[in-house]
Amino acid sequence: MPSSPVITGAKFGDTLTVDVTPTAAQTKVALYYETTSGSAISPLTANDFAYGYPAMTADQQAKALPDTKTNPATFNVSNYFDDYDLGGNNNAQFINQFRSATNAYTAAPGQLTDPTTGRTTGLSKTGFFGQPLNNGTQRYFYVFDGAATKANNADQQTKGATVKVVMQRFVTTLQLPAQQSNANANTDYIAK
Repeated sequence: MPSSPVITGAKFGDTLTVDVTPTAAQTKVALYYETTSGSAISPLTANDFAYGYPAMTADQQAKALPDTKTNPATFNVSNYFDDYDLGGNNNAQFINQFRSATNAYTAAPGQLTDPTTGRTTGLSKTGFFGQPLNNGTQRYFYVFDGAATKANNADQQTKGATVKVVMQRFVTTLQLPAQQSNANANTDYIAK
């Protein structure tokens, strides 16, 4: 059987064989919120955030989500979407990058209130400002919730799947800080 000519020596009329390795689609996330831990989830749109969906650089997105270039073609949600209270930093790849997204803000202890219980948070929490309420005297604030994210997804996922990322919704009286921008950041990681 004759071998296919190399591309550099190819001429009109030659037949070339090209091996193409398919790559899996990029894993994406869809953002949801729960008003209190363990409640039903509702979808978040870009309009729910003060400055639109949180933007991350391509490098942050690559570190936050499973790569599509290696085998196997599946991944465990637990290996990417834990938070610090669950599995420590080893399995918190998403939140490690998400907390550095454009317009992330760290609220100090006592600055966020659970809207259903009226209790304030005892720890600092990094998240994102939402829309105003109560005539602008308060504002929603969304914080990643690893336990709720894991509870709302099958643990075994195919690379290219959309993961439901769940945020807990708080209320705050903090003033909205100025919008930050990063020309290298985008929201390509969010399923739209």
